[in-house]
Amino acid sequence: MDDTSFRIAFYLGEFPVYWYALLFAVGIIAAVVVADVLTRRDKLGKDIALDLCIIGIPAGLVGARLFAVIAGLVPIANFFKFNTAGLALWGALIFGAIGAFIYCKIKKYSFGKVMDCVVPAALIGIAIGRWGDFFNRDALGPIVTNRAFQWFPLAAYGTGEQIHYACFFYEFIFIAAIVAVLLLLKKRGTMKAGAIGAWGLLLYAIESSAVELIREDRAMVGGAIKFNVLIGIIVALVAVYLLLKVKNSAPKADHIFDDEDVAAGEGDEAKPEAQAEDKEDEGDKPEAEPELEGEAPKEELPEPEAEPELEGEASKEELPEPKKESVSRKKNKKNKNARADKKASSAADSKGKDDDDDYTYGW
Repeated sequence: MDDTSFRIAFYLGEFPVYWYALLFAVGIIAAVVVADVLTRRDKLGKDIALDLCIIGIPAGLVGARLFAVIAGLVPIANFFKFNTAGLALWGALIFGAIGAFIYCKIKKYSFGKVMDCVVPAALIGIAIGRWGDFFNRDALGPIVTNRAFQWFPLAAYGTGEQIHYACFFYEFIFIAAIVAVLLLLKKRGTMKAGAIGAWGLLLYAIESSAVELIREDRAMVGGAIKFNVLIGIIVALVAVYLLLKVKNSAPKADHIFDDEDVAAGEGDEAKPEAQAEDKEDEGDKPEAEPELEGEAPKEELPEPEAEPELEGEASKEELPEPKKESVSRKKNKKNKNARADKKASSAADSKGKDDDDDYTYGW
């Protein structure tokens, strides 16, 4: 099979589009999308993932070519000839991280929290991009001589139709497992800011260095150690330092290279969201009743004074109610009085008559 035709995905006019470049482009897009979802979920600010993409791609491209030159994979004369082969992944990651750190400092974002979102997203992009090595027929291990192991994905074709151990596939599986662990830890939300990013760097450095030991097509440093293995060890040591820094930091502090005056996870665009949340919290509190104009507060209202009692008058409770006599009773009483007067008049007349008789007989 022609190696060149196998590497080409399609043509744009007369220009070939290679699977290696296409899959790495797809990986970058996937990394940006995942980073955008994670940063928005953590309320770090809008479009932060797009900003990091705009900064990280040029910085990563320069770093990847610089590390390739240092490793001896590309002559220095071809440094700016990016249409030629020769890029080192570690250089892209390191320079991209430096660009992200400068961006976070300028925008007042928490670098630790940003890395917690960017590192898992970047690893997803690397895992997708590793399939470009399958079509490019590189990133392979030793030749497989035992026919029992000459099957995909354990082994894959290399140049010259020889079958090699598929190191790119091993990396894909390991990176996928690392991403799953990181996302699970992030979902639980029990780790301090910066811890997930540091763990991602540490695990990827260990995985990459281990797989690199069995790869055959890599540059050596001083003839004793592979260049990528050396970089992986340095990155692993840096990740351990960051984990110790995070562990010994305050619970609510920014933990990785951040100043104390930078709020954790809050950038210029995240502040309005935080203020809105504070207003919502204040809205839960019971509001005081509004005071009407012209009225004094309830605590200032004077107590009503008791009405003074008039002298010589009894209180309403002490005054007896007058008894009303019925009409028939009044009539009976009047008749009784009339009879008494008539009786008295009759008795007086009778007495006067007796007196007259006595007086007559006295003569």
